Amino acid sequence: MLSAMRLPLALAGLFCAAVCAAEPTSIPHLRAEHPRLIAPADAWQRLATRRTAEPALAAYHDALIEAARKELNAKPVTYVKIGRRLLFVSREALQRVLLLAYAWRTTGEEAFARRAETEMLAAAAFADWNPSHFLDVGEMTAALALGYDWLQPALSPEARASIREAILKKGLQPGLAVIK
Repeated sequence: MLSAMRLPLALAGLFCAAVCAAEPTSIPHLRAEHPRLIAPADAWQRLATRRTAEPALAAYHDALIEAARKELNAKPVTYVKIGRRLLFVSREALQRVLLLAYAWRTTGEEAFARRAETEMLAAAAFADWNPSHFLDVGEMTAALALGYDWLQPALSPEARASIREAILKKGLQPGLAVIK
């Protein structure tokens, strides 16, 4: 039986599997183009328009871009558990990937995409995402799934393959294993 915490993660994992599927046309009503998760292309366009009209939003955007620039020289996450948890690392990866992907989506600067790709490949190379504490797995899966989606056109084919494989083997399969 799935715990209350694992069921939503398993369902989210199944959604991520659908997003990462090699054949997007096999899923009815799935957008062919990326991004698909949270903010599709038209939402990014609306955001750009709103930033020009709303000074507070523009200031927040500028602060996010400044924070993303500071991440450009940070070392990628490493596999370090605190106690029995990898959660700090998973959350760091999620924060960095979202920030860098946002920066790339809104500025088009390749440095942001390259740094996010490096971050995701570092996490993808971990032996596991600590399935004994499934929140660690869920947050790392979210980091890589959102990065994969938002950065799709900027990622190298090799990076896409590695990230997709990590999502499936280290994120989804451990989640599906508890359902059996």
